[in-house]
Amino acid sequence: MAPIVTFIHYNESPIANRTRMFLNFKKIPYVSLLQRLVMPRPDLQKLGINYRRIPLCAIGSDVIVESSLIMSELEDHFFPAPEYFNANLITEGVFKTTNDQVAMARFGLAVINLFPPEFSAAAMPAFAKDRADYLSAEIGKDVDPAIKTQAKIEMQQLADTIENFHLRDGRDFLLGDKFSAADGEYAWIPLFLIFIGGLEQAGVTPEVFPKFFAWIDRVQSVAEDLQSSNPNVTEEPHNEAVARIIKGGNAGDFPLSEKLVHDENNILGVKKGEVVSVVPLDTGKNHPTKGTVFGVNRYKIVIEVPSPGSPKEGIESGKVRVHFPLKGYRVQKESKL
Repeated sequence: MAPIVTFIHYNESPIANRTRMFLNFKKIPYVSLLQRLVMPRPDLQKLGINYRRIPLCAIGSDVIVESSLIMSELEDHFFPAPEYFNANLITEGVFKTTNDQVAMARFGLAVINLFPPEFSAAAMPAFAKDRADYLSAEIGKDVDPAIKTQAKIEMQQLADTIENFHLRDGRDFLLGDKFSAADGEYAWIPLFLIFIGGLEQAGVTPEVFPKFFAWIDRVQSVAEDLQSSNPNVTEEPHNEAVARIIKGGNAGDFPLSEKLVHDENNILGVKKGEVVSVVPLDTGKNHPTKGTVFGVNRYKIVIEVPSPGSPKEGIESGKVRVHFPLKGYRVQKESKL
């Protein structure tokens, strides 16, 4: 029996949209647990998770952060069919070795430099303040013109490559006549920039790149169809979902972390049971999550985190295990929880 999957997200998040395409393509049953657009996020506070980026995904009482790790763990261990990344060795190899780091670098460049004035501190003070904490930089302020130009170059080259290389033979999607992981993985950033008006700033318009925009429309249509055709998406009251995850942890419901083989000679030099904090190196780095090391391998670290719950709301305290990628994260030893 497959474990309960709880997808912790908000609808406007581009990285959550990336992950949602994957979930719906595979028709994975999941509980949708929507979060606030800005901090604080009470559900995560009750779980004891200080990490502020979205999305997260609980598999039983194992909580995974980072979209790429969420998708690979679900496909590799619990929901192999229909294949998404693992459809063939070419896409599997490319996406596991290069695409994610390139995509996240592209996203970081775009999100800082191509936000329009409508999202400034003057126009949306609460949102801008929250994202300044997230980015460690104020949206639209003190933008280096040379770096902004680089963001525009990045998006123009992406559009040009898709227009004049991938789609030059008249195909509808990047790998042929059917939607695949390649389309989902390359489209999520342009889709977000269209949503906020950032592509036009970069000179990427339908007049200049008609095939690119027609492809984007097809991918968006597929994403909407996948969303509406997944019968396995449910909702649950917030406190009930949080209580279920913590209660599962107290009962030992850790279907993913129990598969982990701890590497005693891991590159971090940490031992099981040691107290550490884990935090991203780029965005959201003001919000470390602290816990005891459950295990480390070449790709991730798993820490056991005390969950305070909320006694006054009937949510018992307990524990969850949080899975962080090693790449892009700082792991620091701490003296105590």
